[in-house]
Amino acid sequence: MWPVSLMQMIGALLSSRLILRTGTKFIVVISSIILSFFYFILGLTAIGGSSNNLATIITLSSLATLGAAMLNVVLINILTFSVERRVLGIATGMNTVFRLIGGAFGPSIAGSLLSTYYQYLVYPVTLNGQETFLSVQLPSDYAFQLTFYIASIAGLLMVIIGSMTRDIKIRGTMVSQIISKITYISRHPSLVPALIIKNLLFKYSNTLGIFIFIGHTSLQLPA
Repeated sequence: MWPVSLMQMIGALLSSRLILRTGTKFIVVISSIILSFFYFILGLTAIGGSSNNLATIITLSSLATLGAAMLNVVLINILTFSVERRVLGIATGMNTVFRLIGGAFGPSIAGSLLSTYYQYLVYPVTLNGQETFLSVQLPSDYAFQLTFYIASIAGLLMVIIGSMTRDIKIRGTMVSQIISKITYISRHPSLVPALIIKNLLFKYSNTLGIFIFIGHTSLQLPA
């Protein structure tokens, strides 16, 4: 499933770049729409069952993962920029707790659906030279439909909730300044030595000022 993993990386990079341009609210809404839409399409595709092309399923799953990856990045940014610094550790800890809870409930709900709605497939097999039939219990197409539709509804709820959140503009913050400096250095590599000297002088300007003051005062002292 390397396409899904690739989409996770692309979604994270794309979301981190778009946040600096548009703010958090737009990314929450658009990523939730992507997630909900492609899960809904997967639910419609599940009607065809095994007659669907595997490449189609992987493509739709990868695009749904793109929305999920974008959503994960923007949610942690909303969290860190919405609380005070003294409670930031508690907020990020609670975020981890609720993500673990969601990671526990999601597979449980999907697993219960897949085990509730099933079908039997009968295959002819040969045992000890005699032909017999082997029945295999597999989740039905309806079970996959319900799973994808529930995920699509969850994404739609995120669209509604995201549209009511406060838009946070990260441009101008320390993160934006660091990214801007990296971009500037990558475009002007010849200025790297001068920038390093400038930053060192700025960082240790107080220390240099103290030494200059001591040296200037010592020169004025009588011998």
